[in-house]
Amino acid sequence: MASRKPNILFVDDVPEEIAGVARACELGANVRTSHPQEVSEAFLIDADLVLVDFKLEQWVERDDLPYVSMKPIDGLALSSVLRSQANSQKNNSPAGLGG
Repeated sequence: MASRKPNILFVDDVPEEIAGVARACELGANVRTSHPQEVSEAFLIDADLVLVDFKLEQWVERDDLPYVSMKPIDGLALSSVLRSQANSQKNNSPAGLGG
């Protein structure tokens, strides 16, 4: 029986910068890249591993929001939000968001 390729989600405020890494990973995995504001519940449900860029310096839309609670400062803070969402959607969260 053939094994299933894992699904990896890369989250970056400049996803085109990680396109080369994503293509390299596609040999052994199904890869999706996404801007933080475009991550959907479906992306999280499908992901076996979520990798989030630590530096989120070019997320202009976030900077325009009036509420500090909606402005994760870095990838660590964004990972916490994604982990909570993933845990609420399925029993086992993606490896990169486990906790």
